[in-house]
Amino acid sequence: MSQLKILGFTPNRFGVMRFFRGIKTNAILKDSKPPTTSSSSSSQSFPGSHTLRPSEWEKTILVFGKKFPNKKSIPETVSMEIMQAAMSRARIRIANGMMIFALLGCLYVVITGKQEAKQVMKNAETSHDEFRRQITAEYKALAADASKK
Repeated sequence: MSQLKILGFTPNRFGVMRFFRGIKTNAILKDSKPPTTSSSSSSQSFPGSHTLRPSEWEKTILVFGKKFPNKKSIPETVSMEIMQAAMSRARIRIANGMMIFALLGCLYVVITGKQEAKQVMKNAETSHDEFRRQITAEYKALAADASKK
């Protein structure tokens, strides 16, 4: 099977174009320098494992994902497994929070909608009562005029 090259892109067997055939995606995520300090053993990373230096945002995710108690206790390098687990846990917690807020929003809409419907029904009932009184008064006036003639 011959591969078609278009501007440096080569399609794979699924028809998806891939940049630079030799670059692996997890090479982008891996730090260029392996950890050289002994503190890396406390972060559960082993020589040759994928590690990264977490940014401030990633440190916040690690704390929010309950992998570390605070930002100061996070080591200089963290294994990808710990980071991915923290991101997954944070993603799940955020999704659960969004679902709770969506349910609360739905309940609010239902409750306020029912109150508004009651108010509309009251307004309609009073306007119908007024209309009935007006029509009855007009009918009685017409009946009185007809009886006089």
